[in-house]
Amino acid sequence: MTSLKETSLFNIVANFEKSLSNEQEIWFQQYHQALPKKCFYTALAFESDFFDSHFWMMITKILLNSERINDGVVDADRAMFPDYFSAYNLGIVNGHHLVGNRSSLFAQEAIIEAHLIFLKYLNLIA
Repeated sequence: MTSLKETSLFNIVANFEKSLSNEQEIWFQQYHQALPKKCFYTALAFESDFFDSHFWMMITKILLNSERINDGVVDADRAMFPDYFSAYNLGIVNGHHLVGNRSSLFAQEAIIEAHLIFLKYLNLIA
């Protein structure tokens, strides 16, 4: 019996995900200096276990299997801004890629509220 990792579908999906990550990183390296300077940038990464995920995220965790901490689609280290860019990396919290959907069991409002409290603390918002 052929394992999922040996199928061509798995290879296509894995290579697609890898190319997106690499292309985004290359784009950001080339163009980050052209981004607006008078605003602030924040990043928040999500981490979810297979059984904590929404059904669709369970499927993506099977297809886009990664050894690194991820939200079902994006590896947490890829969700953060690089050190050379002036931004606020807010860390990794429990949640999956569909955390903004109402079908999620994760507390979307708590994440938004935490962002607002942090930004108010930094006097970046009124």
